[in-house]
Amino acid sequence: MAKHDMATARELAKLSADPNGLKSVAGFLASRGIALVILRHLPGTYLDGAAMRRADGVRVIALTLRYDRIDNFWFTLLHEFAHVSCHLNEEISMIFDDLELGSEDKIEEEADLFAQRALIPDDIWAQARADFGVQEICSLAERAGVHPAIVAGRWQREFRDYRRFSKLVGHGEVRSALG
Repeated sequence: MAKHDMATARELAKLSADPNGLKSVAGFLASRGIALVILRHLPGTYLDGAAMRRADGVRVIALTLRYDRIDNFWFTLLHEFAHVSCHLNEEISMIFDDLELGSEDKIEEEADLFAQRALIPDDIWAQARADFGVQEICSLAERAGVHPAIVAGRWQREFRDYRRFSKLVGHGEVRSALG
């Protein structure tokens, strides 16, 4: 992954801390030649997002909001950003993602790692501990410059405890913010 892509991804991730960040995403991406499409979850599918390159070369990120949570929105967005920035080419013009499936596909692993690092850089995440409380989650989020939901969601996944901090991940807040 190119360094300039990570720098742009970090800028994008930091929008999460802005009260109007969700509404700013489309404009941020458009200014970089990337279209954003938000869809309702397609019943009977497990599609979280997609990255594609149109015939005219315009890159597109599509998100389904299958999980209406702040942490999931930003992770999926950055995962798809990794794909449009680094993986789409003449041979690969579309990538569809179910992010619940653990993938051994190198491209998917790269996109996951890219998204994690864009949201919470490794040196900041290294400070995470199993005994964290809400104050520590918020402090780490402030250091990373992201919404606390992102840190809470990563903590849940890393420490495999989805009950703890469940009120912090932003259930039901994405759709309402995007209208």
